[in-house]
Amino acid sequence: MERVFQEGEYGLKKRADFILYPAAVWAVLILGTSVGSADDFAEKALKPARETLEINRQAQGEQDQWAAEKESLTAKFAALEEKKKKLEALHQEAIDAVDEKTKNIASLEQQMEDLSRTAEEIEPFFGVIYNRLIRSVNDGLPFLMEERKKRLEKLDLILKDSSIKISEKFRRLSEALMVEAEYGGTLDVYPETIGLGGKEIQMRIFRLGRIALFCQSLDRKDSGIYDVSDGKWQVLPGRYNKDMDKAMEIGSKRRPAELVTLPLGRMAVK
Repeated sequence: MERVFQEGEYGLKKRADFILYPAAVWAVLILGTSVGSADDFAEKALKPARETLEINRQAQGEQDQWAAEKESLTAKFAALEEKKKKLEALHQEAIDAVDEKTKNIASLEQQMEDLSRTAEEIEPFFGVIYNRLIRSVNDGLPFLMEERKKRLEKLDLILKDSSIKISEKFRRLSEALMVEAEYGGTLDVYPETIGLGGKEIQMRIFRLGRIALFCQSLDRKDSGIYDVSDGKWQVLPGRYNKDMDKAMEIGSKRRPAELVTLPLGRMAVK
């Protein structure tokens, strides 16, 4: 038993010596180390920690930078997606607009074709109306002949000009018809030299619409009427001079309208 204990004691002692020995070594080292050496030791001991912290700080900074870049890229991507949607919508609108324009163009082309056919059909009709106007001026009462013939000459040039649109020709022809028609509802007095009783005399002409044409000398002593059937001026009896003078005053708007007695002559039958 003693041997065992001794062996045990020996073992404990030996183990204690083993444990205390390193501590003694550290103590010697610490006691034998100067203050400067301790600082160097601490610096060496802290350096890995500092490096680790710096690495962690840099890693965190890079992570934050990547997070910011990711957020920015995400926002840009969302903006691009929205822009893409808008562009796609605009593209579709453009396609729809082109389709609509194409339909409109086709419709306009059809209308132009129809108008061309109408033009081919209507131009001969213009010629018929123009010839009627010419006959009306030449065979009717000879009032304002120079003015009316010049108007028809200009109209003839327009109707024969292929560069002028059908719509413009129609407008000008309609204007000429309107002017001639308006003569039928108006009175007019103007001076003109005419042949009466075998002499050329300066007379006052009184136009009663398109019904009759009268004349009276400037001294109011002679009066006449245009005979459409004969195509000549005829002298009227002196008893008409007074009423003729009144008619001239009414036609000149220098006298209010009133009843006057005037012959209408014979109507021409063509």
